[in-house]
Amino acid sequence: MQPTYQQSPMGGTPVTQGSPGGLPPPEQQGLLNQTMASTGRSGRGGTNAAWMNVAAGGVKVEGALERVGLSWQILFFVSSLGVMFGAIVGALGAFGTFELAALVDEIFLFIFGLIIFVLDIPGNPRWTLKYRQWIRKYIRILTRISGTSAWLLFLGTMTACSLWPTSSKISTEDLLLFIAIVVSFVVVAAAIIGFMISVAKSMRLRDVQRAIQAVSKGNFPETFRKYAIATPHIGMRMDEFNRMCADHTQGRTQYPLSDLAVIYNALEDEQKDALSEREFMNWMVGGITLL
Repeated sequence: MQPTYQQSPMGGTPVTQGSPGGLPPPEQQGLLNQTMASTGRSGRGGTNAAWMNVAAGGVKVEGALERVGLSWQILFFVSSLGVMFGAIVGALGAFGTFELAALVDEIFLFIFGLIIFVLDIPGNPRWTLKYRQWIRKYIRILTRISGTSAWLLFLGTMTACSLWPTSSKISTEDLLLFIAIVVSFVVVAAAIIGFMISVAKSMRLRDVQRAIQAVSKGNFPETFRKYAIATPHIGMRMDEFNRMCADHTQGRTQYPLSDLAVIYNALEDEQKDALSEREFMNWMVGGITLL
């Protein structure tokens, strides 16, 4: 059990958040260099180097997506459409052949495709808010990039298995084969890309965590009170968290709003857009947070 501390507000200066559009190319290159440099500091051998290579690849992939106006959210959204489309096609086939087990499988695929659709639909329409709260409460793992990536990998393989023709007598065999290959490829590719981006963001947050640990020297409550200024009784706001990250990394790390939302989703237990002192302490004394 973590000890509790009495909060006391202190003065400070607010910070301007990064561009919601993502990191600019020079900053991406700096992040890539920082990620690769941390390989030599870790001293964990080949396994850690492999993870660092995945993280470096994630930085490159995210940068490439941003240059063409895409993001991991859009990839997940398109993948959810693919899963639901594949489920509908499979369900029609199951109705035609009276295969109850196959029909149940397609219903399962459609429901989870719909869940990812609600989570990653562009524009964040208001009607999705209550459903997202429900998903975060009961299936929180799907609100993380890594969790959605792992689940999409499973759904992609399940879609291929459910649509793959099992008999050469089926008149639509070629069409089913084409749909199975295309849909499963898109979904699995999005899952792999999402996982790489998740590792990159997680490694970057870990470096910030280590920098704060090194400067604070165990006095984490004081660090929290220094930056949790606007609403100390609720917690540290996103702009205050961004200021803390910048101060402890000599200005190298400042997050865009989209990344701050991903980080807070992983670190805070309640949907209040503020990191409480208890949650901050749990992060400081814990290991790497997989976003």
